[in-house]
Amino acid sequence: MNQEVETDIRQAAIELRDAVAAASGFQRFVYKGSCMNPILVEGDHLLVKKVRPEDLFFGDIVVYRKQDQFMVHRFLCCRPGKRNTFEIITKPDNRFENDNPFKQANLIGRVVAINKNGKRIKLHSGFKPIESYLITAVSILEATIFELMLGIKRKFFKNAKIKKTFRNHVEKLISVPKSLLLKLFFLA
Repeated sequence: MNQEVETDIRQAAIELRDAVAAASGFQRFVYKGSCMNPILVEGDHLLVKKVRPEDLFFGDIVVYRKQDQFMVHRFLCCRPGKRNTFEIITKPDNRFENDNPFKQANLIGRVVAINKNGKRIKLHSGFKPIESYLITAVSILEATIFELMLGIKRKFFKNAKIKKTFRNHVEKLISVPKSLLLKLFFLA
């Protein structure tokens, strides 16, 4: 098959999938990547419900489209965009920086359940919403501390090797609270 035909088939498949999702309100995804470990690991099956941006809560795990791929990150907030729309700000659990805001049209939905090795975990029942909130709050706190420490590093350390060592120690130090929180709540 030539590349043009493959592109047409891929586009038709995307349009069909989007039509089915629009009709049912749910989609399934298989998670790929590492930025949400250990909450999500490669191969986890995600059940995603279509939602409006104003229905998202701080700490929700969302799926959105970024160019030709799907991203799965934690929701932080919405801010007003152009023409009565929203821009959505997210952050991966294992990165210190927020994502660039994306338009609400690129939001696929909220992850409502994760299937891990045959076990279904509902994210919006019991203590799961509180756990998501706490994990997100700690993640933002560690990102803030990381930025402060980088400022200290830039100001006081001139040697590149010392800067790298300092950064490694800071990353290890500030990841401890989130690791403990994950072990205590989500992975227990």
